[in-house]
Amino acid sequence: MVTLDADVIVAGAGPGGASAAYFLGQQGCKVLVLEKAQLPRYKPCGGGVPNTVFNFFPFDFEPVIEQRISRATFVYGARQFTQPVEPDALTMVMRDQFDYYILQQAQAEVRPGVEVAAVTQERDSVAVTTKKGETLRASYLIAADGANSPVARSVGLREGKELGVALELETEVDSATLAAYHQRFLVGFGYLTAGYYWIFPKAHHLSIGIGTVKRGEKTMPHLLQEAMTNLGVSLEKHRRYAHPIPIRIRREQLQHGRVLLVGDAAGLVDPLTGEGIRHAVESAHIAANTIVAGNVAQYTAMIEKTYAADLGWARLLSHIIYNSQRFSFDWIMRNRLAFTDLIRILSNRMSYRQFVAKLPLYMLSLGSRLPLDKRQ
Repeated sequence: MVTLDADVIVAGAGPGGASAAYFLGQQGCKVLVLEKAQLPRYKPCGGGVPNTVFNFFPFDFEPVIEQRISRATFVYGARQFTQPVEPDALTMVMRDQFDYYILQQAQAEVRPGVEVAAVTQERDSVAVTTKKGETLRASYLIAADGANSPVARSVGLREGKELGVALELETEVDSATLAAYHQRFLVGFGYLTAGYYWIFPKAHHLSIGIGTVKRGEKTMPHLLQEAMTNLGVSLEKHRRYAHPIPIRIRREQLQHGRVLLVGDAAGLVDPLTGEGIRHAVESAHIAANTIVAGNVAQYTAMIEKTYAADLGWARLLSHIIYNSQRFSFDWIMRNRLAFTDLIRILSNRMSYRQFVAKLPLYMLSLGSRLPLDKRQ
């Protein structure tokens, strides 16, 4: 009989991996988490978390909350508008603190500095070989190892995947600028053919970035610099971090044998916003439940039924908005009803399918456009 090191091995300690470890541990599983970086690991990320994510956990996230969003600014070219948003829609976190905080609540063994090199599926177990040459075995393996998941490659999943890219940094600013973005996020359009730039506020600095769901955007550093210069935000002497954004282009298998993919490894990222934390936690919850219930063969179908199908509608809306950014700014984003519904999508209170179905209604309410901000 093969000796198992754990019931479940989790590869990766981001929000998907940390959440999977927590959910499995709560249900009595022996969990081993392998993370290639040292912990807590820095992760460049806007750090916007829909508040509904917190409902998956019984503990308080207050220790890692940087800001709670109360206003949103949308920009196109030299024009912008700012509107209040629901107070419980979006919260800002630092990913190194947020991810590690979840992991600390998990009943799991955690091994930092251990990277998965190969995966072999056996009759009643899965064997994981690390880059240090150690072989570990468990009944199941959850891959939460990112957009370029080595585990997914090892078992033949997510072949032919499509990737976008984001460029991000953290920057300290003067007190007046920090105050101007207090509890307010900004997203801007018109610089990329299929993406946007952003400013997300943290407690003592700003998270700034630019991202696209389309390959071939060659001048992102220059475009980010230009956009921030126009907003009066300096990016001098700051290190920029680039990372891939997985794009889901079709329904595909997310489980093979005893291996399940979650979060970025499964391509479960919003193709309009690039946000993936919510889907990482949701997919981790479903993966843990299917493992405990012994029906992992149903994992992909459950992901599709729960929310993945709606990402197809998000992709359709992203094509509409990015292919006609000026029109979309004036007639969708500035539409009072559509703006409210976009925030409801961000806070997981409305589906993309529902939003797309309401596009004719938004077009009929042409007189309800939100006013532009006055020039400073």
